[in-house]
Amino acid sequence: MEIWELSNLSYWKKLFNRINSRKLNYSEIRKIFSVMIKDSSINKKLIDFYHRHKDIPLPERESEFLPEVLIPCYNHGKFLESALKSIPKDISITIINDSSTDNTLEIIQELKSKYSFKLINNETNLLQYASINKAINLSANNLFYILNADDILLPDWIQYSLNILKENSSIYMVGGQGIGFRNENVPDSEIISDKQKIPLSYRIYCQEEIYKINNIRYFKLAFSGTAFLRSSWNHIGGLFPFSKRVCSADDRDFQMRMLCFFNILISDKVSSLLRTDSSTQAGQI
Repeated sequence: MEIWELSNLSYWKKLFNRINSRKLNYSEIRKIFSVMIKDSSINKKLIDFYHRHKDIPLPERESEFLPEVLIPCYNHGKFLESALKSIPKDISITIINDSSTDNTLEIIQELKSKYSFKLINNETNLLQYASINKAINLSANNLFYILNADDILLPDWIQYSLNILKENSSIYMVGGQGIGFRNENVPDSEIISDKQKIPLSYRIYCQEEIYKINNIRYFKLAFSGTAFLRSSWNHIGGLFPFSKRVCSADDRDFQMRMLCFFNILISDKVSSLLRTDSSTQAGQI
């Protein structure tokens, strides 16, 4: 939400109609307004973050890459096998079970006989941002890919992004596009990859861009498939809790703060297939 929306009468009418039609309870309404307030002054908070940290020396960039896919999971066990199938067999994988309340842990234990991965089992629900930070802190690797448990990676995405990082030493994060799907209507990832063999366009976002960012939709990239280096993650303090973010979403906040100090390449290539009908609230914020 932008500043202009706070004084836009039609916006408020639409919002209250949404609240009435969905018959939201007090906590849900409070959450909506918390998000609105958080996203009302993104540019100021982002620039403030930059100025608070600009005198800290930048880290040396990794010269060799040790990739790992991190899968935060809350009550999405039934989708995990599809996610695991989409990851190349030679890539390290960590699943973070964020204290799921359904049979997710049992499903994960069954999957151990078919797939190789490390499991982090949170005793309490840490939420997505803290689960990812925990997995990175416990890892010996230095290049991380996020894959939500209900999403699917494209077959050649990891190699494609690795090549970009190897060929361009100024890049610290690589992101691609997502294709949404519902129910079991999963697009054929092989066909999508084959159609993208032609040279694809991309854009490199640089630090100067932070002065232009004024809304949460400024970037167009999928969080699933996003690759970033440990050095840059550590420099900006990892993923933030809601109270510390420059915007409401943990992924966009992370990407925006990353841009304060490091170049980000966003490709037109599809990185992942995004399930749009399975979101759960706990574990996300």
